[in-house]
Amino acid sequence: MPLPLISVPFLICGLISTLLARYAWRYRSTSGARAFVYFTLAVAIYCAGYAMELASPNLQTALFWNNVQYIGILTFPTLYLIFVIHYLSHGAWLSPTRLALLFTPPAVLFLIKLFDGSLHLVYASAEMGFTNSFFLLSCRSCNVF
Repeated sequence: MPLPLISVPFLICGLISTLLARYAWRYRSTSGARAFVYFTLAVAIYCAGYAMELASPNLQTALFWNNVQYIGILTFPTLYLIFVIHYLSHGAWLSPTRLALLFTPPAVLFLIKLFDGSLHLVYASAEMGFTNSFFLLSCRSCNVF
C-alpha cells in the first residue's frame, strides 16, 4: 500500500525534529541542550507515529501507532518544562525525586493508554473510517474525567 499524501508533512516534521535534535546534541554541554534534544525527539516520535497511523491499512495497526505517538504526546510537555528550567539555569532544582514526580503523570497516563482496550478510559470505541481517499482512525472519547 503506498504512503498516503497526508502522511508526508508529518514525516517531514518528524525528520526535521530529528535533525534538530542531532544538531543540538553537538552542543550538549550547553545549559538545556540535552533537555532540548529529548524534547525534540519526543516531538519526532509523535510526528512519526501519527504519520504511520495515517498510513495504517487496518484498525490494529492504527491503534499500535496511536500508542506509539502517545509516547511523544505525553512526554513532550514535561520535557519542555525541564528544558525551560535548565535554560533558565535552575537545573539544580531538578533532583532525581522531582524528576520522578514530573514523569509520574505521563507514565501513569501511558499505562492507562496501553491497557485502554480493556479499560476504555481514553477511548470508548475505535474504528477505521474512509475519508478523502485515506483511512482515518476514528475514536469516540469517554467522558470519565
